[in-house]
Amino acid sequence: MLTSLSIQNYALITQLSVDFQTGLTTITGETGAGKSILMGALSLILGARADTSILKNKQRKCIVEGRFRIQPKQFEHFFSEHDLDLDEQIILRREIVPSGKSRAFINDTPVVLPLMKSIGDQLVNIHAQHQNLMLNQDHFPLMAVDSFLDLNGQKENYQQVYRNYKELLIELNQQRSEYTEHKRNQDFLEFQVKQLAEAKLEHDQQIDLEKEQELLEHAEEIQSQLGQVVYSFDDGEQSVLATMKEALRGLQGIEPYFSALSAQLTRFDQVYIELKDIIQELATLLDGVEANPDRLLLIKERLDLFYTLQQKHQVANQEELIKLHKHLEEQLLGIELSATHVEKLEKKVASAYEELMILAKDLSGRRKKGLELFSKSVVSQLYELGMPNASFEIRQEVLAEPGDTGIDRFEFLFAANKNQAPELVGKVASGGEISRLMVTIKSLISTSLGIPTLIFDEIDAGVSGEIADKLGRLIKTLAAGRQVLNITHLPQVAKSGDHHYLVYKYDDEESTHTALKALSVEERVTELAKMLSGEQLSDEAIQNARQLLN
Repeated sequence: MLTSLSIQNYALITQLSVDFQTGLTTITGETGAGKSILMGALSLILGARADTSILKNKQRKCIVEGRFRIQPKQFEHFFSEHDLDLDEQIILRREIVPSGKSRAFINDTPVVLPLMKSIGDQLVNIHAQHQNLMLNQDHFPLMAVDSFLDLNGQKENYQQVYRNYKELLIELNQQRSEYTEHKRNQDFLEFQVKQLAEAKLEHDQQIDLEKEQELLEHAEEIQSQLGQVVYSFDDGEQSVLATMKEALRGLQGIEPYFSALSAQLTRFDQVYIELKDIIQELATLLDGVEANPDRLLLIKERLDLFYTLQQKHQVANQEELIKLHKHLEEQLLGIELSATHVEKLEKKVASAYEELMILAKDLSGRRKKGLELFSKSVVSQLYELGMPNASFEIRQEVLAEPGDTGIDRFEFLFAANKNQAPELVGKVASGGEISRLMVTIKSLISTSLGIPTLIFDEIDAGVSGEIADKLGRLIKTLAAGRQVLNITHLPQVAKSGDHHYLVYKYDDEESTHTALKALSVEERVTELAKMLSGEQLSDEAIQNARQLLN
């Protein structure tokens, strides 16, 4: 419940602090005194948006702080999920600075505004006159039916399955889209893979062929040069090796008696042997070199294929072609796997849809069974509120496809007069009738909502006299076991409160201010008398006020 509210620099409020209690608290005040301002400030800490227009003093920031006493266990999951400190008290604070920047805090921890709204929705439920329009909105009738029939738990189970189904459906659509896109390119991919496969690419093959091509293209030149060297050094009439051999024999002949020649002779012999080996190796190489036009033609054709493929696929060499071939094969395999994955997802989606429809139909059936009880309860309550001829029906439409709340759409049909066919609420109900209908429905579902604080903001518009008295009693019953704040302009409703606060304005030398104060019993009598007769109090008005309180 809301235990205290502190407001600084908001609209006409300079500084205001008030404590609240359990039960029914009545808030009254003259038109324009600032009751709506009070609600506007409260809405800030419940997640409403704001701008600098609400600043009373444009040079100072606005601060609104509300303290709520809670059952910690009820909020354990929320606070744990958002890494917030949990205690038996929740402090919501909102700050609006002159620059227009807004800051929100939960238990002194900065949070984003949607998070503050989320916790605010669990702490306070505000019903104002404009919310009567909710009766004609799609979500409210369904929410009211589920709350009255205590189906919210079952609906949450359904919604969990629905979220899983939607996630699978999104994944399936995405996979289908990707598969369709890849499928368009499959024929081209298969052609590319086949072309590269037929090329029989091997690592380093291109380098080896390019070397062999160069050799064959210069075979005659190589043969000529090698042959000339071999002939000059070994085969000719005056070959170098023969000359060296003859010279070596001569030197060996004089070496026994010319010892100074020994070192040079050894070196000469080594050079002869090394040169002889080199010439033999050159001769062997010469034997291995052969002009082969047919082989050269085959190599050129093979290399032309490589070069064509490299240019086509915009790669630099054969190694990159091999990598590309592998990549394209993986893409083809991916298309096959994608098709398998799509099939598996389709089965999952079908299974999830089947499970979803079972839950949706069961939920729809339970709703249908409880509609008559709900309608009778509303009519019975309306009878107590002075509408003996009222009729109320709930039209159920079963949708073809499930949504996030099931397969049902509900509409409230209402008639206030005898022998009048019920129609959509907005078409036939007056303001006062809608107010009574809305309070009736709220009274029937308030316990199921599980919200500790209810606020009614002048929902008694359009009613008076005995009906207003009955409306006040109904609101009083709603305050059993919870906190209800009721802003009203009717004395018959105001007198039902366990506590009574007065919103008023006063002027000082600088400006006009809005304030709030708790009324004593005698002050309450005076306030009710003013509500009955205006500022000119009479003994009769005072007496009537006392009777109202009693």
